[in-house]
Amino acid sequence: MIYTCTLNPAIDYHIEVDKVNIGKLNRTDHTQFLIGGKGINVSLVLKHLGVESIPIGFIGGFTGDFIKKQLREIDIHQYRFIEINGETRINVKIKDHSNETELNSLGPDISDIEWKAFTDIIKQLSSNDTLICSGSLPKGIPNAYQEIAGICQKNNVSFIMDTPGVYYDQFLSYQPILVKPNLNELSTYFNTQIKTIDEIVHYGKELIKKGAKKVLISFSAEGSLLITEDKIYQANPIKGISISSIGSGDSMVAGFIYQHLQTINDHKAYQYAVAAATATAFKKGLANQEDIEKYLILTTIKELNI
Repeated sequence: MIYTCTLNPAIDYHIEVDKVNIGKLNRTDHTQFLIGGKGINVSLVLKHLGVESIPIGFIGGFTGDFIKKQLREIDIHQYRFIEINGETRINVKIKDHSNETELNSLGPDISDIEWKAFTDIIKQLSSNDTLICSGSLPKGIPNAYQEIAGICQKNNVSFIMDTPGVYYDQFLSYQPILVKPNLNELSTYFNTQIKTIDEIVHYGKELIKKGAKKVLISFSAEGSLLITEDKIYQANPIKGISISSIGSGDSMVAGFIYQHLQTINDHKAYQYAVAAATATAFKKGLANQEDIEKYLILTTIKELNI
């Protein structure tokens, strides 16, 4: 079974305006509440692909109830959230004609008792399971990813990490099967400005040396790279109009694991990942199978000799 871990989920309040005028009254053109959190997004895309997964993490308050209700409405009933005393956060996503602005809350405090209840879930996973951890950490559990990774390695559980770069030292030595930084996260981790393909490859290989089995690096409209222990693949971006980048990275992870578990073929998994990310970027909402298949035939992967 696939488990998607969102330790700091959210309700995303999407706002569309013609132009944001700071310090003045702004009237919205469109608003929408959507369940958010990177791991939950992975589960949603997998559901669109006909693959069951179990979202896990922490939720609380009326916002947590909203998330559970929305999951049930899309026929995801096998969630295993730890109920907390605090309230699940609300993030604000503002889009105007030229920019996307995100206001992300820190999230609630997690107590020692709540954290132990969660790690008890992780300890129940086996070598037949895959765990996908995504996103930031809430307050109270600063070393959470290290403990999760340690449990996974001990129990031979395959795990994927899609987190901010500040957490990488917590889990790289535990050998995740995939790490998915974007260019900013890669630069943050190595405390440098990474600009060229050669630099991206160099620092991606450094993550391999530190323990990652595969590194999938996205760099927005310029494309992406997949680096394995012996191969480097590059996908050029597909031409089109980007509607929103929100959720495209999560869709990339979902597309990769969907194909990887079927074929164990890096080239095919990467191709599907790129198509899934593109399908989300070019529409409102997360990618579905029809959209992904449409962009799959347009996705070209080449091997680099660097």
